[in-house]
Amino acid sequence: MDEVKKKVDSSIQWGAFIVNVSSPEEDGYWVGVEVEEYEEIPSGMVPLTIPPQLYAVIRHEGPNHLIRESCEELRNWFEESLATSVLKKSGI
Repeated sequence: MDEVKKKVDSSIQWGAFIVNVSSPEEDGYWVGVEVEEYEEIPSGMVPLTIPPQLYAVIRHEGPNHLIRESCEELRNWFEESLATSVLKKSGI
């Protein structure tokens, strides 16, 4: 990520994915860094604005090639939490 300009903290990388994918373009996983502003976006990279709201977050510790395991853990937690919430609202 050395080519990214105006990083807020180069020691922190953020990962993001969309839970309820509605199109093939949304399916995937993004890794990035927070920047003060978009400036001279390097070739092969895209800007991703994450709006302020509540998010489910998990800290991945370990090699990057195992990040999918952390993502799956978060997805599973989310799906279980959603199912529990629906059941509670239904009175089941």
